[in-house]
Amino acid sequence: MEHGIARAKQILAAAEATDICVNSPILYGGWHLLGTARMGGDPATSVLNSYNQAWDVGNLFVTDAASFTSSGYHNPTLTIMALTVRACGYLADQLDTGAL
Repeated sequence: MEHGIARAKQILAAAEATDICVNSPILYGGWHLLGTARMGGDPATSVLNSYNQAWDVGNLFVTDAASFTSSGYHNPTLTIMALTVRACGYLADQLDTGAL
């Protein structure tokens, strides 16, 4: 954690940040990075379809927490695993039919 904080401060300083503040992280805490590739039913408002397949790049599947728009109370690992299994099944079906 100390290494990550030091690198983050270097990056911010290199970007000419002027007011860099670090709050000590929760001891033994964990964080799950979520978002940036929203899953949805409309390519105008989302990056991925309901099978975690990128709208703009047909052979790209993003099967991590990037598709989440928010987080629940508990760890997202089992949901990530379930979405990955679902995406793999869809991908296999697409390959069998020649759609990809």
